[in-house]
Amino acid sequence: MIKTLLATLGLGFPSIRHPADRGERKSPVVTERERFERDVKDQFLKLKEKGLSIPVFTL
Repeated sequence: MIKTLLATLGLGFPSIRHPADRGERKSPVVTERERFERDVKDQFLKLKEKGLSIPVFTL
């Protein structure tokens, strides 16, 4: 019981924790890039809803 409590609090015994709770560690740069990409995608979708189309080419 103590082990489960500590694992729930994130203190030791990582093997007891649920796999979905572990998550992955991301650097602040990766987190910021993902947030930026999500924001840009949302902006493009809003423009598309208004009827504006901006072609985007990637190489």
